[in-house]
Amino acid sequence: MKKTTKILSLLMALVMIFSLTTVALADDAEVTLGASSRNGVTLQWGTATSYLNGLVPSYDTANKAVGETGYFQRLPIAQGNAIVNPRFYAVPKTGSVKVSKDGVIGDLSFSLSSWKGSSYNGATCLQFNYTALAEGSVDVTLTYYYNFNQSDVVNGTAWYMETATFTVNVGDGEVGPANKPNKPTVSDVERFRNDVNSTSSSKGAVYMWCDTHDHQAWFDYIADVDDAYTLGDVVANDGSVLNKSTYPWICVMTLDANKYLDAYNAELGDKYGTHYLKDGQAATETATWYYNANLSKWQFRSAEAPVYIDITHNAPTPAVTEYTVTYTDGVDGAAFANQTYTVKEGDAIPAFEGTPAREGYVFLGWEPEVAETVTGNATYTAKWEEALTEVKVTANKGEGALLFLGDEIKVTVKTNVKADNIKITPTLNGAFKQVASDTAADGTKTIWYRVTKIIGNYTTLSFTATATKGDQPAVTDTLSFGVNLRNRIHVTVTKKVSGETVTDAAVQLMHKYPKWNTCPMLKFDAAKNEYVMKNMWDLSNQQYNAVNITIGDKTYSVNKTSDGRDLMSVILAGTEEIYVDYVVVDPIKVTITIDGVVYKTETFEGKVDQKVSLSAMQLDAITYALKNGNSLEGIKITCNGDTEIPVFGKCTEATMEITTYSTD
Repeated sequence: MKKTTKILSLLMALVMIFSLTTVALADDAEVTLGASSRNGVTLQWGTATSYLNGLVPSYDTANKAVGETGYFQRLPIAQGNAIVNPRFYAVPKTGSVKVSKDGVIGDLSFSLSSWKGSSYNGATCLQFNYTALAEGSVDVTLTYYYNFNQSDVVNGTAWYMETATFTVNVGDGEVGPANKPNKPTVSDVERFRNDVNSTSSSKGAVYMWCDTHDHQAWFDYIADVDDAYTLGDVVANDGSVLNKSTYPWICVMTLDANKYLDAYNAELGDKYGTHYLKDGQAATETATWYYNANLSKWQFRSAEAPVYIDITHNAPTPAVTEYTVTYTDGVDGAAFANQTYTVKEGDAIPAFEGTPAREGYVFLGWEPEVAETVTGNATYTAKWEEALTEVKVTANKGEGALLFLGDEIKVTVKTNVKADNIKITPTLNGAFKQVASDTAADGTKTIWYRVTKIIGNYTTLSFTATATKGDQPAVTDTLSFGVNLRNRIHVTVTKKVSGETVTDAAVQLMHKYPKWNTCPMLKFDAAKNEYVMKNMWDLSNQQYNAVNITIGDKTYSVNKTSDGRDLMSVILAGTEEIYVDYVVVDPIKVTITIDGVVYKTETFEGKVDQKVSLSAMQLDAITYALKNGNSLEGIKITCNGDTEIPVFGKCTEATMEITTYSTD
């Protein structure tokens, strides 16, 4: 019985497609035949010369959407010495099709096709085809003839006539969610029963067959075993088994074979012994429910009942499950080829053979972490991190660089890959101080160091950079170079009255002890309007105590800074630039006239705010003026055009006007 059922189920899945021809609609419409023969069955035009009335008129209903195709099948069966279907069908050229209303269906034709039904599934039958054209309802009456053409069949080769009637209801669209029924109920499921075998009147739903000792048992109802079945979602019927116009919805029922087996052993194990699912028997079996839209109820095909479950006395040999363990580099084989191992479940996972290596990268382990034993197929992917292999320290100054107070050195550290951390350890001899730092997006680190103290003529700087990344070994680099540290002295010489910078002065830094003749000259810097000591001189360890400023034939000595501090002390401190401002008195030009005639002109240089003594020059002039017996009338002194006593630092030009008169 099981073999037959399976064959019938397979046949029901076969659908043959034939071409159809459109015809005009009329009571006596002529339709075009499709296939002329099929599996020994012939379809022909014409009316049988003689016929017997056959089956009584039948009636069926189809529900279609506009544009959907449909068909109506007829399969007369004669029973005698054999069960057969007709060998000939004849369709009258006129009067074979009658429709109650024009325009509802069209594309009418006859063809031979495969019967789709629970019995005789796959047998060649007569099929009437149509297309739904417009909304409405139409009754269709078909007239045709058939002949079995077998001598051993009742009625021999007689022709039979049948008139079949059906209705087509055409809607405005496909069956939608609003028409979707609920799943089959428990009551529906309990209807799932069939004849268990041909010799027993017993009915059953699940049939258990033991191939070892040829015994059997069945469960009368699906629900005889608790929780042994489930119902899937209600979905649209694709029409592959039953037509979707009558059966628009299906629901697949799944049965748990192991639960039925357990129930079987519980009831019959003592009698028949313990049973097992036979090799090849699936853990689940299925049967499909079809919703009949005409009857508004769920139905099943007899071909799918009962559900067969094969059992055996032979305990299954425990399957040795094998799994694969694969090691991959994660970069498409650029580092190493995949290593794959076939391992039994529960065995220790084999280790990767060798050491994973990839140029420019460090291996960090596997993702996921390698388990101890095999529980399933596993793939372990190598984790990589770019290798930190190089760190380089550079500076914007080099060996022998000349540096002054306030100058800065920029130290830069680069790595071949971005490091997690960079540490710079400087050796600066106390003359430098870190003033700023910055880390760029690529990890490059920059630190600025400023000269804050002059500690000697020459010092060596050293910078050691240490870079780290993850668990990788640290990488270091050291940069060392010597620099000359210098201090500077700035001297400004200006005139008291005019405020002009003296550019022709000789400015020299003087040593404390005269025996030292290494006294540097300060050269005038036009850009700075001051005298600046040249770079080659180091003030830090020398004992200078004065600045000599020579203007013309006069030399002035200065031993104070601009803010009044001792010059020597500031030099020895070596922590700041030295600034000296010195103001000299503008020369004063004195002109003496006698009675309007220039007698003498002389230029004097004196001290600031000290009055000019003109007594000697005045006496000489008066003596000269009176030598001819003249008498002195008056003396007038002016300073820069104003009458006043000339004072150095306040005027640059003075006049003395002497007037006389004759005594004759």
